[in-house]
Order: sequence, then C-alpha cells, then structure tokens
Amino acid sequence: MIVEQWASEELMALSADLTGKQWAGIMTIIKKELEGIGITALLASEDRPCSTSTYYGRWSKDTPGTKSKPGWIDIPSWMRALNLARRDYRKYLLEHGTSEAMQVLAKAAAPSARDLERQVVGDTAAVELLSRQLDQAVDEKDEGKITKLAQALGSTQLSAGLPALGRALEHKWGVETSMALIAAVGQVAAPLNLDRQKAAMGILDRAGEATAAKAVSHEKGEHEQHISFDYSSVPTEALERYVEERLRQRQGSEGRDRGTEQEET
Repeated sequence: MIVEQWASEELMALSADLTGKQWAGIMTIIKKELEGIGITALLASEDRPCSTSTYYGRWSKDTPGTKSKPGWIDIPSWMRALNLARRDYRKYLLEHGTSEAMQVLAKAAAPSARDLERQVVGDTAAVELLSRQLDQAVDEKDEGKITKLAQALGSTQLSAGLPALGRALEHKWGVETSMALIAAVGQVAAPLNLDRQKAAMGILDRAGEATAAKAVSHEKGEHEQHISFDYSSVPTEALERYVEERLRQRQGSEGRDRGTEQEET
C-alpha cells in the first residue's frame, strides 16, 4: 500500500493491488500531464514509464479482436487508481497554495521558480506583443521576421496567438515561412486540452485537401472561442514537408518502442 499525504483512503486501499512499477507509472503520468505531456508523447520519450505494449497490451495474431497480452489500461484497478490519483493530486496542489505547484511547473518550464513566475505573469502580454509584431511583419512582407515571430508564438503554446497566425496564413509566402506558420499552429495544439489538440490538428489535416479552404478551431472553457483559418494560399510543398516531418518523428518513436519491447522480453 502506498502512503502519500495527498492520496485519498480509497486510492491508498486500491494501491495494494498494484505492483511498484505500475504505481510508479501512475505517478509519472499524472505529473507529466501537469507539464502538458500527454500519454502518446510520454510513451515516445526517454521518461516513459513503460513500453507501448505494456501500456496498451498486444493484439493477438491468431484471434482477431482479442489481446494476447493485456496492457495496463486493461486492468480495472490500475485505471481506477490512475483516475483517482489525477483527482487527488491536482486537488492537493490547488488546496495547498501555489508553492508546490510552482515547483512542479518550474522543473518543466524554467531553470528556476523566479524565472518561471516572471514568465507566467508575462505570458498574456508577451503573446499580444508578438501578435502585433507578426501583423506588422505581414504588412511589411518581411518573411524572415514572420518566420521568427511564428516560431516564438508557437513556443508559447497559447491559443491567444492563433488569430495572428491565422491572419498571416491568409497570405502567400515562401515554403519556409508557410511551414513555420503551420508548425506554430501545431504547437498550439500540443498542451493538455485534448479537444483543442484534435481541433487544431484537424485544421492541419484538412489544409492539404483541395476542397477545404476553411477550418475552425473550438476552444472550450468559460468562454467559447471560434477561430477560422484560410489555408488556400499555403503552398502545397510546405504542407507536404510538414507531413513528411511528422512521419519521420512517428517512425523514430516506433523504432524506440520496438527496442524497449525487445529489452523487456
């Protein structure tokens, strides 16, 4: 049985059914989620708690629709413990002030809590400034500056930068500039909000279709935001290069997974 000051009695009782590796996996997952890293990205990283086959299991080659090896997600007690840990840990961080929460965030986002605090406080103002500068660079048709500003907006991973990126994508640019703008939209899709990730990635997928000139991103929260992008001016070569880059990244991740599976077996 695990003993954590933030864990509920139900979670502590349930932990008795888990192995040490399974519990360690839960802790890694919930903490990485707070850093904005989803399970797909986590399983492809060096910090992964297990191999993909351990997490998802293996499908049977002889009996379609069944698994020859169940994964963690097929264990009811493990899934229940994961959901309880998410609830209990986040509740603990909220109820016990910002000190520990800032420590968790600082480890992922900045070399020190002081730098992170300054960054968090200045996020909104920084995005507004970058957006204004991007609009100005578009008016001036300065592609070098547009590329740099798109990269900066994308690195913030904040949807407040999407309108400026969308306005820039309505113009015709060279391949490198177009790729920088598309990649920035993809980066905004990466944080915790799964609905936002699916919506923005859907925009990128539809951008390559000749019949789809428009796409809409929905961000759900206290206020709903509707953002439309016109991709009709994006060069086909830029879209193709972006897709090729994503495929290379996926192939690299699959290769690492196979290596880990062989080590475990």
